[in-house]
Amino acid sequence: MSSPEEKKKRKRMSTTKKKKPPLVTPNPSLPDDLLLSCFARVSRLYYPTLSLVSKTFQSLLASPELYKTRSSIGRTESCLYVCLKSHPDPIPRWYTLCRKPDKTLTTNEDTMKLKKKSSGYVLAKIPTSHSGPVHWSGLATVGSDIYNIGGPINDDKDPSSRVLIMDSRSNRWREGPSMLVKRRYPVTSVFDGKIYVAGGCKDCSSSSEWMEVFDPKKQTWELVSSPGTEICGCNYVSKSAGFDGKVYIFGRGNGLAYKPREGWDGRWIRVGHGLWKGLKGVKGLPKFPRYIARLADYGGKMAVLWERVLASTGFKDKMILCAVIALERRNSEEIWGKVEWHDTLLTVSKSCRVDYALATTAFRFCSLLPLGELNTFASMNNDEAPPHEQNKMVSPPTTTSLSLPNDILLSFLSRVSRLYYPTFSLVSKSFRSLIASAELYQTRSFLHRTESCLYVCLRSLTDSNLRWFTLCRVPDRKLTNFSGGHLLVPVSSRHAPPPPAHWSSVVTVDSNIYAIGGPINDAPSSRVSFLDCRSDTWRMAPPMRVARNYPTASVLDGKIYVAGGCEDCDSLNCIEVFDPNTQSWESVASHGRCERLAYKSVGIEGKFHLLGGASHVAYNYREGRWDSMGTEMDMGRAWVSYCVIKNILLYYHERDREFKWYDYKGRFWRKLMGLERLVKFLCYSRVSLADYGGKMAVLWDTFVPGSGSKNKMIWCAEVSLGSHEVYDICGEIEWFDVVLRVSKSYELVHVIAATV
Repeated sequence: MSSPEEKKKRKRMSTTKKKKPPLVTPNPSLPDDLLLSCFARVSRLYYPTLSLVSKTFQSLLASPELYKTRSSIGRTESCLYVCLKSHPDPIPRWYTLCRKPDKTLTTNEDTMKLKKKSSGYVLAKIPTSHSGPVHWSGLATVGSDIYNIGGPINDDKDPSSRVLIMDSRSNRWREGPSMLVKRRYPVTSVFDGKIYVAGGCKDCSSSSEWMEVFDPKKQTWELVSSPGTEICGCNYVSKSAGFDGKVYIFGRGNGLAYKPREGWDGRWIRVGHGLWKGLKGVKGLPKFPRYIARLADYGGKMAVLWERVLASTGFKDKMILCAVIALERRNSEEIWGKVEWHDTLLTVSKSCRVDYALATTAFRFCSLLPLGELNTFASMNNDEAPPHEQNKMVSPPTTTSLSLPNDILLSFLSRVSRLYYPTFSLVSKSFRSLIASAELYQTRSFLHRTESCLYVCLRSLTDSNLRWFTLCRVPDRKLTNFSGGHLLVPVSSRHAPPPPAHWSSVVTVDSNIYAIGGPINDAPSSRVSFLDCRSDTWRMAPPMRVARNYPTASVLDGKIYVAGGCEDCDSLNCIEVFDPNTQSWESVASHGRCERLAYKSVGIEGKFHLLGGASHVAYNYREGRWDSMGTEMDMGRAWVSYCVIKNILLYYHERDREFKWYDYKGRFWRKLMGLERLVKFLCYSRVSLADYGGKMAVLWDTFVPGSGSKNKMIWCAEVSLGSHEVYDICGEIEWFDVVLRVSKSYELVHVIAATV
């Protein structure tokens, strides 16, 4: 019988177990520098969608570091802004052009064939501070800034010298230096990076105040020399434009030109009708309603915006439409336009009208929209509806995340180092699918973004299973002198790997790791399998002609040469070669005897070197002959781990605890200098080497201190090779760190790199 105290104790333990929270798999955050690098290369038209992914994305899209990154790689682009005014509200509403999620741009021809197909663009409202009235003010853009100059402030009838500036990178308005003269309805134009403002003053008969210029670099205003009291006092100014080396002022059908370096060009000139010509080639556009079209320079193309009242709503609503037209000068007298797309971007109440359309050259667009707002861009905005109808017009928020267009994901995933792919695969199923897709690697190949990927194979002494790992970057860690910020993660193959073959030979050709021969069920095998490192999928390759137990293999000129390991092979089948392009095996002409016990082979200096047995011979595949090479290269069984990097043969001598490289011309081994600090960490461990993208990867294991020799640490170092005046070749340690912790039953079997 249990005592009451024991029963209470068991009850408490049972209650504690029930309340234990379920295990969760943390989603490691992505390094900010990686995300900034990705976002900087993506068009800001997609930023509203990216901002919906997470709070981290929102924060980075609004950070100044993103602008610096975009600027450093030359990724500036034009941003189209539209200002709408709703009567009687004096506060304007600002919008910018963005892309809908999961939409691709169609050509005008496609749109004509599929009339209902959308161009994929909408106008997104940007949350900005109060910009002041714009209807009677002058607007201009310089770089990424939008200037709102003069005009009535707070419905005041008096003119104003106030200047407001919106930074389109942050969508924030700020006060700028005031003009020297108050103006109610000035006209503005930009020439040579400066803003020229004319007219709109209360007493323009004073010729000295008629025009002034603002220098954004100096943040100063200066008055412009007068065109004459007669002109200033008797003419109404309605438009201005800067082009052809001049600033043109227009009013009541007349024109006046100002050359900044020479002064005013003549007096008021009647604008002749013969100067205006029709723009040719513009086809597919609907007819515009009168007096409603607005034009803007949109990155060297012409953006046209207009309105159309909806009869289906009883003429209570209107659509804002947009077209983008590319321009081409075919000769000195003709300019042709080509409509790239046109579509409805926004539906608003009929009280709204397009006041301005203009574009900036910005590094980013950071409309951080609340979840679900992208779905309502084409309908009336909630704040424009009558108060009693507002709640009816807004859909309830949804928690369904909007998917990113695959072409955009592929675009920035292909530009990211593959070291980050394991972490990216944790973001979503879409990321995992794209990371393993053939399209991603086609894009990487097209962009020349291939890189070396390090793979490590461990064997458990308890179950003899082989487990493959690949090197990746640790989230939120930076490179230091002692830490590389790397770790080994398991390769989650789509298909189960073939039966383990501890004594198989492993080589790489491009993005494939080949496991050749080796004992299967205690018998030699001709089986060949390969790991496609692009999709981490194991596949079968054509088997060898000869079953081999402990073969040695090397790659030379893209072909795999295999020798040794056969129990009873004649000289004709002792050595064979595999061509991955033709997927076929062929025998290599014998050098006179079968080297069944060959334990090392090297592809270097255009020859297949075969070491072990009774001699060291080399096969010259170009001439089809065997040469005797002596014994200088052969280091016997001390030669445990070796690799060839940039046609340099290197190995680690465990007994001497030295890295050595082979002087092929002098035919002797030399010590690799510069790695003395690394040698101290090896501690007589078994060392494995690999060619890691032209650098030497060094892996070894040590027991974890304080674990009673129950656990091991797998270490990795990356060593670059360079020339030296004295030593010829010298190594430099870039980083070394613990990349994996395992039980003591595991040992290193293979370390190899593939180009992916």
